[in-house]
Amino acid sequence: MIASISKFDDTVEGVQSKECIFRINRDTRFSPDKTPYKNNLGTNIAMGGKKTSLAGYYVHVQPKESFFGSGIYMASTPTAKAIRDAIYKNFPEFKKIITDKKFTAAFGKLSSYRGSLKVLPKAYDKKHPSFPYLLMRDRLVMVPLKDKEILAPDFEKKILELSKLTYPFNEFLNKIVLKLKKLTTNLY
Repeated sequence: MIASISKFDDTVEGVQSKECIFRINRDTRFSPDKTPYKNNLGTNIAMGGKKTSLAGYYVHVQPKESFFGSGIYMASTPTAKAIRDAIYKNFPEFKKIITDKKFTAAFGKLSSYRGSLKVLPKAYDKKHPSFPYLLMRDRLVMVPLKDKEILAPDFEKKILELSKLTYPFNEFLNKIVLKLKKLTTNLY
């Protein structure tokens, strides 16, 4: 999958699979459930693998709960502000990406796993058309996958097609994060 995705997203070129796959054992130290292993398998294909703050291509495999996802989840405060600023300043470009017919047919609307802010920071105009996207804590797209899709011979092809559809979305988000990282690196 990494080699296939790197053909259209060069940021994942050279990423190793061991960097992308989440471990199967659970941290049970503070959990009342002492089951030693997860009942799912997850992988995040992105520059930096599973430990990145960049948008990537996430595949979650679990009986009756599998899905493909893309975007940025749990961004740090500076990253979340930078994304909010970029959406506000470049809303026509962002809107074009998230309202693309093929994109919306596959994923529907953009979602926020952790919900939305209750109040928009004062720096933004509440009447701006980007208002609902500025309130989001996460900017994600997800599509459920049936067990029979996971087991089908063309599963890799399906994930590749979904990844291609989310590439412009990820590219928009990653430009922001990479620019922010470059700025903060230059401060030290």
